[in-house]
Amino acid sequence: MLTRWLLHGEIDDPFNEFFIESRSGVPIDRMWHDKYRVREWMVPSFMSREQAAQILATGKSVVFMREACADEPIGPSDHAHHLQDLLKSHTGIAVNEGAAWWEAEGLRAGVAAAHTAASQRLLAALTTHHHLLDHLAAHRRYLLLAQGDFVHHLMTLLQDELNKPATALYVHNLTCTLEAAVRATNAQFEPPHVLARLHVNLYPNCKYKLCFHI
Repeated sequence: MLTRWLLHGEIDDPFNEFFIESRSGVPIDRMWHDKYRVREWMVPSFMSREQAAQILATGKSVVFMREACADEPIGPSDHAHHLQDLLKSHTGIAVNEGAAWWEAEGLRAGVAAAHTAASQRLLAALTTHHHLLDHLAAHRRYLLLAQGDFVHHLMTLLQDELNKPATALYVHNLTCTLEAAVRATNAQFEPPHVLARLHVNLYPNCKYKLCFHI
């Protein structure tokens, strides 16, 4: 049960024996914080609280990659065998055939090996496939207004629009202006996955008369 959670983020616990609980009805955007938790009273006596927390984080990373990053599961269906391979790759020590991984090198080494592998895969998925660093930099440039040439040109183009009553503004007009500002400034050189997320939102039922009051 432990190896299955560490490697594949799966819990098959019909009798509520595992010290990690999976809570139903949690939406995917709250999965990391709310779906899984450690049942403190069920943590084995030979396991430290730090190890339990690391085990929780390892399985959550695997689940996050599968559910949020659409990542393919790794390893064969023989969970124990794959964890033995992980242990060998991270410690350089082979596990004798038929021996349990926690008896061969110790619980700490087995958990650490799985945690390292999951963390590396999650970091690679976020930074390489999902361009996390690009999106963080784009937040700074466009939400925090650090891209000076773009912000200045956009506000110049929007001056007449923003002097109109808030109820007279339309998304398609503002979107055209945004696209014009992108084409005329260095923002045009952003990667396509960044430009695809530059868009306009309007607050519904806005109580302000002019947009400059928002």
